Amino acid sequence: MLAQSFQFAEILIIAYLHFHFGSASSVGSNAIDHAADSSYYLCAGNPFSQRAIEVNRQLACEKLHNVDPNGSFPAQLEDNRQFEGAPDALVVWPIIDENTVYKTAVPGKMRIVIDLDCNLAGLIIRHENTFERCMKLSRNHEVDSNGPDLDTYTGYNCSNTFFSSTYVEKSIAKALDLFKSRLSAIYCEKYPKTVNCRSAKQRIFSWPLLADHTLYNSGVTSLISRMYYVEFSENRAFTRVVSRYDGRKICPEINAIILPEANARPRAHTHHENEGRKQRAVCMGQNFSSSYIRLNKEKAIRAYAQLYANVRRNYRYPRHSFYNSRKRPNHEWVWPLRHVEKALRISYILVFTGRDIFKGVFYRHEGTFKECELEDEVEEHRQVEADECRRDGNIGDLDLNKPVGCPECWKTEGCLCSEKNQNEMSDNCSRQLG
Repeated sequence: MLAQSFQFAEILIIAYLHFHFGSASSVGSNAIDHAADSSYYLCAGNPFSQRAIEVNRQLACEKLHNVDPNGSFPAQLEDNRQFEGAPDALVVWPIIDENTVYKTAVPGKMRIVIDLDCNLAGLIIRHENTFERCMKLSRNHEVDSNGPDLDTYTGYNCSNTFFSSTYVEKSIAKALDLFKSRLSAIYCEKYPKTVNCRSAKQRIFSWPLLADHTLYNSGVTSLISRMYYVEFSENRAFTRVVSRYDGRKICPEINAIILPEANARPRAHTHHENEGRKQRAVCMGQNFSSSYIRLNKEKAIRAYAQLYANVRRNYRYPRHSFYNSRKRPNHEWVWPLRHVEKALRISYILVFTGRDIFKGVFYRHEGTFKECELEDEVEEHRQVEADECRRDGNIGDLDLNKPVGCPECWKTEGCLCSEKNQNEMSDNCSRQLG
């Protein structure tokens, strides 16, 4: 009965979103087909069904048109290089769990990623200073022998909380290193602990596992970190994962096919990208690239056309401007420019007049809106690397006019290339760095 109630509530949510927002082209109205739900996303240990993703996608799309520009979410994805082929303008929205949608609570670490037309780009999980894409797994264990070679996910399923084999192995390695470096008589109350097992011929240790796949720190006594454990022998010949969430249960091993990710709508290399100088907007410490502004302009103009045709009556944006009404005519209209999550909660807007005449990028400061400054834009990936180096405090000023290639980060300047960049560089580049 309870399960039927949840299912009925889900249907009501989807029906509400479709009825109120489905008339606009940017809000998807794809029906959820439970029978065709043959895949799911996995963010660290948290699985999300296609049903949950669709509900959150529609909610994110609705908020994209209704939340004021100083809101925390939706937020601009600060770096879209992991979404090769997707548009340059991607936004994120918190996705909590299978049955909970984000309102105003703590957003957690997981995000759904969509483009400005509300096409799904994927899911990500945030870490301290970066993020990684979530995997899309198939429920069908059969692989077409004539199809492409696909990677396989292996791990353990603890009542719908997953732990990858890689994470479990790293946890065991940390536990053994800690055990060998301490005196067990002194630290007998800390992990790894010895498990009583009469049938075992050698000591069996226990070590906590965390659902977000961060490695457990010995001494932490949080109840959340003590629901799941890996039990293993000293020579690693014996390994099992157990759950104590609802009594002691052994978690079964699983194997799933990792599906190749189809990104959102591909980038459109139109003539706009080659016309004139590319300039980014610098708005009180927040920078917006020329491509991000251009895609938001195109989205805003399409949305305004729908508003003019009386199609978008239920949306807050685009809206006619009421900012600085003494200085601006009331026929101006605005579109919110979403900032990154960690930015100050300042309003950024695009201002238009008529149906499609762009006036500029503005930000709110001391009760009024001021126009952002424009500066010439260097090659995007080089600017990102320069910003990262400066953020990490490893370099002063990079010479962005140097040729593209190995010296994006120069060892002589004190900024070493990232491990990813090193792997992608040529042997010649490696010699220069060495």
